[in-house]
Amino acid sequence: MKQMTRMARSPRARLLLLVVLALLSAALLQAAYSYYYSDTFSTIDTSKWIQNGTLTAGANGLTGGWGWLYSTVAVPDGSSEYEVKGRLRLTSALNVEYALVLRTDTTLNNHYAVEYKPTYNSGGVCNGTLRISRSLNGSWSVMASTSYSCHDNMEIRGIMKGSTLSVFVDGVYAMQWTDAAIATGKPGVSLDANTGLYRVDLGPLDRVAPSAVNSSTITYTAQAARVDAAWTAAADDANGAGIWKYEVLRNGVFLFNVTTPAFADLTVSPATLYTYSLIPHDFHNNEAPATTFNVLTPGAAVTHTITSAPTGRTLTVDGASCTSPCSFQWTPASSHTIATTQTQAGAAGTQYQFSSWSDAGAISHTITASSTPATYTA
Repeated sequence: MKQMTRMARSPRARLLLLVVLALLSAALLQAAYSYYYSDTFSTIDTSKWIQNGTLTAGANGLTGGWGWLYSTVAVPDGSSEYEVKGRLRLTSALNVEYALVLRTDTTLNNHYAVEYKPTYNSGGVCNGTLRISRSLNGSWSVMASTSYSCHDNMEIRGIMKGSTLSVFVDGVYAMQWTDAAIATGKPGVSLDANTGLYRVDLGPLDRVAPSAVNSSTITYTAQAARVDAAWTAAADDANGAGIWKYEVLRNGVFLFNVTTPAFADLTVSPATLYTYSLIPHDFHNNEAPATTFNVLTPGAAVTHTITSAPTGRTLTVDGASCTSPCSFQWTPASSHTIATTQTQAGAAGTQYQFSSWSDAGAISHTITASSTPATYTA
């Protein structure tokens, strides 16, 4: 500053489209993983189970003293890879120990088990120990263990695929163990003392991978120190066990797993190109092909000062007025508009007239933020 004195469809066509969409939606809803045998244990069906011990059946499902059942229902594909899912009846009076049994022989001397032992404290809060155990030639040992809160009707799933046993509680991954000592055997259940198991489902192993993430649905925002991404959920096959997680790789290296179709990466650096890969997994740990996309993070924000000579004049930056000097944190290469007025009143009898900007730009012009601190003076 210088001191101086589109086309509309017919109602019939719209109705036909709605009917088609409804039929497609119904078909999608009906497509789901199916268990080959389910039992609520109103009675013990001796044509489906071989019993050992003092178990009984009734209103609380399977109860009684110690005992176990193993299934005589054939696994549809004839393998020893399958899922055992149990729903637990939990009250303060029914709280000793439950087990889902996998790959058992007819003596229970060789088997894997997913065990849960709940405990109620004096306040009625339920917690317990979830573990994977193995009995090998009658010698029992714990392979993995963790603490897990509990509630009535909680669902535990044990999935045997190859030599890996995966455990989910209420649809959430809990633990996994790999062991090749026992290759074959039947599914079953076991109870100890006054517990209740009121439903068991036996399912075949899902061997079909889900679909890959559709790259056209991926959206992301990049900041200097953060990348947020989201995408449309991948679809499992028509008889699939459902999508469990998305494995996220960054530059070919495992980053983390997410259970919803979105992530936030808070470990990126400014001005860096990253390649992300998304790999859907279903509950039976079948992997879809990876879908990749690239993200370039912007540089770190840099201080830019917009001022005048003398200071104290009114300036406009990106449409907002400020009194100079005005300081901003801008991302390198971002665009901004700076402006002032041709004349401004000063002290009594003084008026200021615009002469030029220090970058020789017009009275109102666009600048590009630099990668180092910069000052623009009117």
